[in-house]
Amino acid sequence: MLELVDRSGEAIRDLSSTLRPHCREVERAPLPDLDYDWHRLLEPASLAIAAVQDDPSQRPPSLRSYLGPLDRRDRFIAAFERFFERWDALISPISMGTAFPHCQPGTPHRVDGEPVEYWATTAHGSLFTYTDHPAIAMPHRLDSEGLPMGFQLVGRRWGEAKLLALAQALAPPTSAFVRPPLA
Repeated sequence: MLELVDRSGEAIRDLSSTLRPHCREVERAPLPDLDYDWHRLLEPASLAIAAVQDDPSQRPPSLRSYLGPLDRRDRFIAAFERFFERWDALISPISMGTAFPHCQPGTPHRVDGEPVEYWATTAHGSLFTYTDHPAIAMPHRLDSEGLPMGFQLVGRRWGEAKLLALAQALAPPTSAFVRPPLA
């Protein structure tokens, strides 16, 4: 069992202070009011994978079972596109905690003492894979234990050029990647 401490809130607040002198506006913005259950976010990919499995004992999913998850995904995309009408980018944690030692996928995790499924620890990034919004992982600093803490910069769909330019502008005030010490 791996125990993670969620230091992302602290790191994002620190990052906001660091970026404020370099940006026109840095504000806490409310995210769209959606159901962020990561199991539901995985449904389109799971159904697509099931459709191409070569297992005669399993019936492929029906088109009807696929349409509901696609509709939910479209609502997420539309909500975040409305968000990006107001904001140039979203800064958010990359995962639920700092880096952790390599382990077998499926290893149980605890974040701030609460059980979290292994795959859910990266749900912050999975959200934007689900909506096809470009995201760039950027280093920020090391935590008190010497583990890397980063953030993701997310932008409007099809806005990769603008997002890359913003990431390049924000790189100097944040910090360059520092490899954590080997155990």
